[in-house]
Amino acid sequence: MLQGFDPKKIQGGLTGFLRQEFRELEILDDITRLCYLGELPPSVSAVTRTALIRSYQLWKGTEHVPKTVHPSIEWSKHNPMNFMDKSEDALWQLVGKKSNKAAQPLDRSSDNPRKYKLAVMLNQETGYICAKGTKPLNTLSDDRGKARLIKKRKLDDVPQSSQSGPAGLTWEKTTLSCAYDSILTILHHIFVDNRERWDESFSRLNNFFSVMTQGWDNSEQCSLEDVRNRIRLPLSQGDPESFPYDNKQGTDIYALVREVFSGSGCESTVQEICEMCETVCSESSVTYPFWHLDSNSAGTVSKEFQKSLNGQLTRRCAYCRTKLVKSTRFSNDSPPVVILSPLNAKLKITQKIVVQSSTEDVKSSYRLRGVVYHGSYHFTARIIDSNNCVWYHDGMTTGKDCVYEGKWKDIGDIGSVNDRRATLLIYVPN
Repeated sequence: MLQGFDPKKIQGGLTGFLRQEFRELEILDDITRLCYLGELPPSVSAVTRTALIRSYQLWKGTEHVPKTVHPSIEWSKHNPMNFMDKSEDALWQLVGKKSNKAAQPLDRSSDNPRKYKLAVMLNQETGYICAKGTKPLNTLSDDRGKARLIKKRKLDDVPQSSQSGPAGLTWEKTTLSCAYDSILTILHHIFVDNRERWDESFSRLNNFFSVMTQGWDNSEQCSLEDVRNRIRLPLSQGDPESFPYDNKQGTDIYALVREVFSGSGCESTVQEICEMCETVCSESSVTYPFWHLDSNSAGTVSKEFQKSLNGQLTRRCAYCRTKLVKSTRFSNDSPPVVILSPLNAKLKITQKIVVQSSTEDVKSSYRLRGVVYHGSYHFTARIIDSNNCVWYHDGMTTGKDCVYEGKWKDIGDIGSVNDRRATLLIYVPN
């Protein structure tokens, strides 16, 4: 260096805009890492950068700082990173040499192999320009583009009692209904399979299950889609952000589970107790039977669920420094349904689980009756019937039908299907 220079050029600190830019990049980096590890929940998903970071903040909170963030840009209560503003997606149009020409809709389902001679395309949902040869991003719960039809297996080996298969819901493109379609297809089969148990455990659980019971009863002759819309409308009116009713963004399936399955019969209370000095260090209650399994171990869903109910914690008592114990008790002997979210893809999904309250000696056995999968911004499902037959449903491709895949023992990987991973496991009592 031949002459001096102004040290402020490299020592003047970051501007607020540049610091915010680096912080956002750190969050995007953490989202990529979690996605690669299979630990990213479906709710953290969007079609734009701002919306994606916002969904991450909704999940983790604005004060959460990834471990890899450098101290010079990390944020805290005193130096916060504000909640990202909600952004509206722009409409899309086709752009070519003749810009004054009216935009033409893109029909990817047409049988005519039309060639596009346009330099660029604007994505209808995002407003972003896609590079030549790339595919536009999808919305949260929607597979855009030509649906890949799934060939149905021969049903020669299907038991005659299950020949017709469970009934499914047809996907509604204008409102992106796949989150509802997957869950309600599973619940409808549980309703049909054992009406007596349904009436005993589910029909009076809450208003949503009352709607299902009345709509699915033969006396009313409602379609499955009618029942779905009766459930969607009040949810969307009460919380349009989590339960949108349009084709721009998808449904938060975790919020959907918490709302639809909430009821006094599903209430549980969790305590963190020191067995040495008998101090109750914390206590919380929920009214929905939903648990995240976020352990990094490669064990089974059954064992990890037991640990999430009762077991020793790493945290210690503030008074005697003894490790705390987690204890769960239910308002009833056991909930009418158990829903698990295996955030760790390494967990082996078990067909049966056991529920035992910390205050009761009675153990209740539950069997897997349905799995909801997520991937490519779309939800699909598998149904396991009382004969251990496995059926696949995708409202976009199979419509009202469910495709027979074989017996439980014949399914190689119940944790994935068509490049989608299991995001919800629905268990009911045996």
